[in-house]
Amino acid sequence: MNPIDIVPGVARRILLPWLKYPTVLGSDVAGEVVEVGPGETRLKVGDRVIGHAMGVAKDRTGAPEGAFQHYVVLLAHMTSPIPDGLSFDRAAVLPLAMSTAASGLFQKDHLGLALP
Repeated sequence: MNPIDIVPGVARRILLPWLKYPTVLGSDVAGEVVEVGPGETRLKVGDRVIGHAMGVAKDRTGAPEGAFQHYVVLLAHMTSPIPDGLSFDRAAVLPLAMSTAASGLFQKDHLGLALP
C-alpha cells in the first residue's frame, strides 16, 4: 500500500481532481501476463511480472489501469519480468519504489543523471 492509496475520498478529490468515479486505485502489481498488446515482443502470456499501474495518472485511461483489481492493464515499459523464486507478495513492493528512485536519479529537476 502506498500513501496515495489511503487518502480519503474528499482529500483524494482535491489531490487528484481529474479522476472520474468509479475509479480503481493502486499502483503496485505482481502476477502473470494473461494477454499482450499488438507489437509487444518482450513480454508473453504466462510471464511472471511486476508492474507500476498508471491508473491515477492524468494522461492514462483510468480504471482499467488501476492496481486494485483482478486484471490490470499495464504499459509494457512499466512492466518487468521477475524470477520464479520470487513470490508475488514480495515482488509487489518493488514497482513504485523503483519508479521513485529512478525519478530522483534521472529526472532533470532532481539529480538529472544520464540514463544508463
